[in-house]
Amino acid sequence: MSKIADFIEQNSELLVQRFLEESAALERARGLRPGEVIGCLPAWFATLAILFREGPRPETMAEKRRLEETHLGLRLRLGFTPQETVDEYLLLGRLLTRSWEHLPPEQRPASSEFQLLRDALDAAGAHAVELFSGYSLEERQRERRYLRRLDALASELLAHDAWLPEHLAPLLEVIQQALEARGVELMLAREGDGQLERAVAAGILNAGAEEGGPAHRVELRLLRHGGLLGVLSIHLAEARSLEPRARRILETLAEHLAGILERVRHLERERLAQVERVAIENARLYTALHESEDRLRLAVNAARLGTWDLNPATGVLRWDERCKELFGLPPDAPVTFDTFLSGLHPEDRARTESAVQRALLGEDGGSYAIEYRTRSGRDGAGYWVAAHGRAFFDERGKVVRFIGMVFDITARKQLGEALRQSEEHLRRVVDSTGVGSWELELDSLRVVADARLLELFWLPPDAPFSLERALSTIIHPEERELVERAIAAAIAGENGGRYDVEYRTVAADGRMRWVAARGQSFFDSSGKAVRFLGTAMDITARKAAEEALRERSMLERQLIGIVSHDLRNPLNSILLGVQALLRREDLDERSTRSVLRIQEAAERASRLVRDLLDFTQARLGGGLRLELKPVDLHDVVHAVVDELRAVHPNRELCVASHGDGRGEWDGDRLSQLVTNLLTNAVKYSPAGTPVMVMMMGDGQEVSLEVHNEGPPIPEDVLLGLFQPLHRGEGSVHTAERSVGLGLYIVDQVARAHQGSVDVRSSHSEGTSFTVRLPRSLQSAPRS
Repeated sequence: MSKIADFIEQNSELLVQRFLEESAALERARGLRPGEVIGCLPAWFATLAILFREGPRPETMAEKRRLEETHLGLRLRLGFTPQETVDEYLLLGRLLTRSWEHLPPEQRPASSEFQLLRDALDAAGAHAVELFSGYSLEERQRERRYLRRLDALASELLAHDAWLPEHLAPLLEVIQQALEARGVELMLAREGDGQLERAVAAGILNAGAEEGGPAHRVELRLLRHGGLLGVLSIHLAEARSLEPRARRILETLAEHLAGILERVRHLERERLAQVERVAIENARLYTALHESEDRLRLAVNAARLGTWDLNPATGVLRWDERCKELFGLPPDAPVTFDTFLSGLHPEDRARTESAVQRALLGEDGGSYAIEYRTRSGRDGAGYWVAAHGRAFFDERGKVVRFIGMVFDITARKQLGEALRQSEEHLRRVVDSTGVGSWELELDSLRVVADARLLELFWLPPDAPFSLERALSTIIHPEERELVERAIAAAIAGENGGRYDVEYRTVAADGRMRWVAARGQSFFDSSGKAVRFLGTAMDITARKAAEEALRERSMLERQLIGIVSHDLRNPLNSILLGVQALLRREDLDERSTRSVLRIQEAAERASRLVRDLLDFTQARLGGGLRLELKPVDLHDVVHAVVDELRAVHPNRELCVASHGDGRGEWDGDRLSQLVTNLLTNAVKYSPAGTPVMVMMMGDGQEVSLEVHNEGPPIPEDVLLGLFQPLHRGEGSVHTAERSVGLGLYIVDQVARAHQGSVDVRSSHSEGTSFTVRLPRSLQSAPRS
């Protein structure tokens, strides 16, 4: 049974409330809603309790890391710095510790559980820094490996009844191996007077200059809580400076060594004083907490943050190498407060100096947070820098120290500027197209709209707008239900959350306009809609044009249908009369020729009427109707060819067939298709040239090709050859010209049979029309 897990579950709401109260008083939380301050904290507490109760199961650890990454993502969007995010985990540790201080000892978590809590907070903070800094996993693992070795040796060191300086040698060997140094030497400060004394060394130490050796060393002071513990000297095999990563490892290991030395001295003092075990345990926990804070601080340093430290009393200002780099200075350059001011962009200098002075005067608790530009940096261009710090005061209220860090935010600023320019460009494009934009706030149903959108709804630019107002008073009553359903469907996620609807808006004086609205819903990980936005544009002119076109097209089709029906009856009478005359035996040759010319003209007019009726049916009825039955295409073609040979006895019509020509088709429609193609070939080919008809039955398809010689069809004519009322150019007698429906009917007959028709035309090959028909139809209009 885990006391700390029970405690977290029972006090989760109280801990969240206290976290909200303490965070709300800080500068970083100003202007944030409670939900933004709390973030994923309740879920993180619940996962932490499961972790303490069930142990580090993979799925629990994965959920904990996911929540920490989600929390970090929220903090990034809200503009938090790495240190502010780390400080939140430190605050959680203090809140948990204070919450059980009033409990009886038997109800408090054991020291082992407290250690687990500390490790969990350490891991969360380190995870945040890792994500901020991009410090590679390999480097962190290597650093942790040496830290673990130091911790293991420290445990052996602390196990001695009394420690001697020689016991520190294995620790120095670890540091020597980590830095690949020639040797390591440790000088310790004596307690009392602080005099440095050589304590222990590892490896080979460089000789002094007077002895002819390279004498290159890197020295690092070991400080702890303001006091000097000693000096660590790294002896290198050659004269060189440490790379930044090597120096970072050195600083981390040296800081860890300082912690170990402090623990050793602390434990020795406690042993000498023979303080009770409870006091020793409390002191160890106190030290461990401070070590945790120190490790987190070192991790922040690894995040490419620069640090600065100003002593207001002496005016001494210290910058690390990263801070100097952001101001375009070499690592060894001296700095003063004037150096800082002169390195700022002129436009940012006054406000930055004012922010420093306000912090030194104690405003906002001495906190300092600002963003500014430096005058020089990479390639001569300045950096954008975020600076955060705090002034510390003595009991009399006098400022004694002003410290903080800086962080390169140039990329973030460039991205923000690019986004601003993109949004400005988009706004100009939208303004130029007359498109209005809108967003529906899903909690309040208030519509955030630009001036163009409000204009489309007959509203002034500053008018309040809501979905209720639009549906109740502005959108035409006939489309209100349509719009309401479309919005509900998009928010529910139907059709990918897309919104596409057209409706009318009505002004107070009765004027109307048509509006086309397009939008998209966006959803969170649980599938809940969190945003719904889009555009709208005026389509009144388009709607008017569509209506005019529809009416004109309807009138045209009705007119063609009426004319074609009214012409059929008198033509039938003419043909009947002609047939009666031809049966008479008393007609002389001249009269017979006249009657035959009348018959030919009447038949041509009948074909024209039939084409007009087919055109009307195809355009108004959605396609030609078919009467499907078994048909042999070879028979159909031969019958049509025989008829045309009788009409055109001087033309050569050649027929070739291969394969099976049988299928399930409308024989009359196929006869119409073949007649139109052959008539067209005879009409537009030179006299004395043959017209070739080729049929091929292959598998599930039958093809028909009609070829004629002569001039090719022009490219511009080919593009609309199968359109209705489209006639080809050529030397055709006016009496033989059609209205341009023949090839349109060919295309429609092929389409009705789920087939196709293609055309090829060139000087060298002549003109060929190819029709392909499936042997059986899966679906087609039937009478």
